[in-house]
Amino acid sequence: MWNEAAEKKRGLGGKEEAKKFVACANSYLGIMKHYDTYILRKKISRSFGGEILKSVVFSKNFEKAILAG
Repeated sequence: MWNEAAEKKRGLGGKEEAKKFVACANSYLGIMKHYDTYILRKKISRSFGGEILKSVVFSKNFEKAILAG
């Protein structure tokens, strides 16, 4: 969904869209960190392509998404 939005808008569409993405990602990552899901979190965080990765960074252990800059 987010990758499709990035392709259509050539970016996340601004700060508000980026904030929504971070909130959604952190919701899922918060649940997954309680289980043995490090490899899955790593794969998911790296599956976001292009423009999304320019706006969002992930913590070292892939437990949290952070809005860049």
